[in-house]
Amino acid sequence: MRDFLSNGAKNSSLHHYVSCIILTVCITLSTTFSALAAPNATAPTLDTVQMESQKSAAYLMKQADYSNISNVSTFKEQSRNLILSIRSGYNCSDNVKDYLEAVKKIMNADGTLHMEKNEYAPDSKDYYSSYAYLLLVLALAGEDAANFNNNNMVTLFNDILNAAPENDFIYSDTNPDALNLYHLGIVNLAVESYSNEMKDYIAISEKIKKALKAISTEKGIHYWGYSLDNNTHVYSYFYNMYLSDLEIKNLIDTVLTYTTNTYYDSVNGTFNYPDYNDPAKFNPNENSTALAAALYSAYNNHELSAVAFNTLTSLYQSSTTSGAYTFFGEDSIFTTYDALYGLVAYQMFLSGKANPFDVSDITKTVKPPVIDEPEKPTEDSTTVVNPSETPSPEQTAPNLDAEYSASPATGDQSLLVLFMVLGLFSLILFVKTKNIYYKNS
Repeated sequence: MRDFLSNGAKNSSLHHYVSCIILTVCITLSTTFSALAAPNATAPTLDTVQMESQKSAAYLMKQADYSNISNVSTFKEQSRNLILSIRSGYNCSDNVKDYLEAVKKIMNADGTLHMEKNEYAPDSKDYYSSYAYLLLVLALAGEDAANFNNNNMVTLFNDILNAAPENDFIYSDTNPDALNLYHLGIVNLAVESYSNEMKDYIAISEKIKKALKAISTEKGIHYWGYSLDNNTHVYSYFYNMYLSDLEIKNLIDTVLTYTTNTYYDSVNGTFNYPDYNDPAKFNPNENSTALAAALYSAYNNHELSAVAFNTLTSLYQSSTTSGAYTFFGEDSIFTTYDALYGLVAYQMFLSGKANPFDVSDITKTVKPPVIDEPEKPTEDSTTVVNPSETPSPEQTAPNLDAEYSASPATGDQSLLVLFMVLGLFSLILFVKTKNIYYKNS
């Protein structure tokens, strides 16, 4: 009877030990998986980002086609990809040569570009952006924009924008012939980059500023609805104005706050897009993720730009085509367009440089707008500051620029090591329990 009771106690003790082991392992695994599910805000090395951006640049440059460059949309896409590819460090010399030759073929004797009419908006001012893109490419290609194909393209750009009425820059449903929302930012960066050579820079910059205010809401840009994509395609090009104008800074800070609170999933680390059938719902989206990398890099948000990069490269890279990115699992050149922007913007951010489309590092000093200081400063948060009173870097950092913090990485090697450690831990505990059991038997 005593032996029976003794063996029963030993069996109960063994069951207790084993249960403890299982419970410990389960708790550890649960904690681990919770950590792995958290957004990965670990910043990659600059070399890693450059490698990814150059892979995408190579993919797009091999497919570049400048035969339809007179189409404004094609001009935008091919110019943007070329600019970003050059900024990535990829050798684009052949592409630059082909691009410039194609542009010369549609250039009139006076330097104006012979652009096709938009079928749906024949009087559209979108072609303003074609001159902007050309000026940016010329700077990166080492060409003198003041004497390209025997024409001063900077003066021509200045005169076109200066003669344009303010309404040409304020796109809306009732003003569809105005410069499209997605083109305003690139015009702004071209104007800023060549400010020293544009005699009407201040007046033109004021037009652009008024347009930005007119098309903005507290949610950002409404263009077939609100989205992170819309906000990136506009606001990522206005960082210089953000630094020099308090009214624009307040506006953009508000938009960044809304964009982050609405489209960023802080639990899963994804960047979402409104559901087409139900705008109240949001779905993880490849293009939104790529553009988030560009937007948050532009405004120095270390954490979210890293999360966007890590999410983009871990979830949306093509498994079959080097440099390509996918949309719903299929290779997509349009997603790759946005991916290249996000990758190069993040690459430049990590290297301490400006927006990849800002070529003022080549055209030298960018002259900020000279705006008269109000006679009686008020407490209104939207008061415009004089450029001489530009806030310090601490004051101008975006509200969302969180301090850098690293979340656990989710690499396959780390996961393998983790399971090996857990397995070894469980084995040691089991052997120890077994020895105690037999020792007391």
